[in-house]
Amino acid sequence: MTDLPISDQDLLGYYLELLPDEEMDRIRDRLATDSSLRSRLAAIESQSILKRIEPGPYEPSGDLVERTMAQIPPLPIRERSLEPTQADHQCRTSRTKRLASGSEHWTGQPASAADMLVSMVVTAIFLAMLAPGVLGFRETSRQLQCMENLRSWGVSFLSLANLGAKRQLPCPELNGPLAFAGVYAPVLADSSLVERPSMVRCPSISVPSFLSYIPKTKEILQSDPIQLVRLQHLSGGNYAYHLGHINEGRFVGAELRGRSDFAILGDAPYVRGNSEVWVLHGGRLVNLLYEDGHVSEVRLDRQFGLPDHPYLNRNGAHEAGLDINDSSLGVSPLPPFRWSQQR
Repeated sequence: MTDLPISDQDLLGYYLELLPDEEMDRIRDRLATDSSLRSRLAAIESQSILKRIEPGPYEPSGDLVERTMAQIPPLPIRERSLEPTQADHQCRTSRTKRLASGSEHWTGQPASAADMLVSMVVTAIFLAMLAPGVLGFRETSRQLQCMENLRSWGVSFLSLANLGAKRQLPCPELNGPLAFAGVYAPVLADSSLVERPSMVRCPSISVPSFLSYIPKTKEILQSDPIQLVRLQHLSGGNYAYHLGHINEGRFVGAELRGRSDFAILGDAPYVRGNSEVWVLHGGRLVNLLYEDGHVSEVRLDRQFGLPDHPYLNRNGAHEAGLDINDSSLGVSPLPPFRWSQQR
């Protein structure tokens, strides 16, 4: 096989030892037998400006740093007086005055009208989402407190009934200063069976503390006509009480028979003229205490979801029940019958 020709570039690569080992061996073998090739390599060596550098550590000269720094031109120096100028003094004086007057607080860019509008809208949406939950939680809490109030009344009623032989609840008198539904509270107060005066107030309505007052029956009997009206309204607070009923031709109070469907106490409506307005518990529910001591919430509708309307007797009147199974609750100043005389 004929050897490939060797060019000057190949000889230069051989001279610089940059060729692969096989190519270096091939050129070395040719140089041993070809005098003309050796002459060409010698010409390349004499004309080349490249010299072989023997491997070894490089030591820079000692004055390299000084010579390098001498080649860098000096930077221009800006002369500035250390003494404050008149402009500096005026700037500091003006800023001091603004800070002292309170006119300068925020150094950033002022908020635009669009930014303020967006912030107000976001805040309004957040409050609109948060308010129903907060209000609902507060109303639920107040309703539970009201139910606890009614349970406390139930314990007091049971304690008072156990003091008598017939286990009857107190009831209004037919006539006289004690002829009103809220007389329950003063009678219990006479026997020291009222835990606290605030028991007569439903937590769903915030009222001043002086309105949570339960007088004794003696105070009611000794009051003048104007004071009597006030005490009859205060005695029962925000609750409606059993007005009593007719039994065998006699007006008596309810006997505690443990009935679970016979209401003896409940939330009272706000009476305005001949109409009633339900403002407790958001105007949706009322709490009722039954004869067996349990408390239940009932919805507001024409019959309260019950067979026996708890606030009307069977004749549909705000008066005492017509028999022992007819429960009728009345607000504190309500007399047992329309013809009853309270003075």
